[in-house]
Amino acid sequence: MNIWPVHLQPFHDELLSSWMIRLAHSNGYKVHDFYAQYFGQDIQIWNRDIDTQTPENIINKLHFYTKQDLSVIKNLSLQSYKNILFLYSNTAILKGVLSVGINHRLRKKYGLQFCPMCLREDKIPYYRKYWRIAYLISCPYHGVKLGNRCFKCNFQITPHRVDMIEKTRLVNKLSIELCSKCFCKLSDTPLVKVSENLDNFSKKIFEASQNRFICINGSLIHPYLFLLGIRCIIQGYIRNLGNEIISKNNSRAIELLEEDDRLKVLIGCSDLLVNWPINFLNYIYKFKHPYTNFISKNNREDCCVPFWLYRVFR
Repeated sequence: MNIWPVHLQPFHDELLSSWMIRLAHSNGYKVHDFYAQYFGQDIQIWNRDIDTQTPENIINKLHFYTKQDLSVIKNLSLQSYKNILFLYSNTAILKGVLSVGINHRLRKKYGLQFCPMCLREDKIPYYRKYWRIAYLISCPYHGVKLGNRCFKCNFQITPHRVDMIEKTRLVNKLSIELCSKCFCKLSDTPLVKVSENLDNFSKKIFEASQNRFICINGSLIHPYLFLLGIRCIIQGYIRNLGNEIISKNNSRAIELLEEDDRLKVLIGCSDLLVNWPINFLNYIYKFKHPYTNFISKNNREDCCVPFWLYRVFR
């Protein structure tokens, strides 16, 4: 067989894993059974973060069975954020991308987010790429806080395990918006509106993720340079918080922070971007050595401070 009976088109900005799950279900299979049959038992898919670590052989097999353009399939992977969120993709954790903490087929971290409103409005629910961006914690369309766990049982979002609701068969019309543990609808998650500043901040992050230039004080900033500057601000803000960050893993990287810490940081940074650079300058003058605090010396990518941020320190 050269093509699967049902070869769905990816939705706009859909995450690779989301499309792969929908492909399996639409062809009448459970996810693990489907890809084991067509790709082979030895190919690792669900015991890795397939969205950040996307082997060429999996992309080629998806192309073979769906006849979807290779460029379209590659764009579903978070690797497509190269030169937008990060320059180097040969690390276990991609800069600016939330970690899901894979351990075998289980996820230990809450790295896949979702917007309850987006899921409610979807005719067919699916997961977006930008929901994995670490600098986003609210929906740029609806201005509500993104969820990252089941609101009833607190379980991680693992849509590839939703079809385990029945052990021996695939449930008809199964939606990947269900919690894979208690099977409640994630679209029923209570809505939490965010502040205007955080909403505007999220809109800018989203625009940059779409490879669009961002306007700062009348100057158009390349999306990568904008997001690099945002990262410098975020990491500097985290350093200034010091012991206020209570993440269990003791990490100070935004990609690994606990949800409450990340929310605190992004709310604070969103306020700093208002009336740029006045609010930011008023903030940094409260600390000794603000330049050092906002420039990491441990990573060469972070040390390359974009001019739109650097000129504020001059």
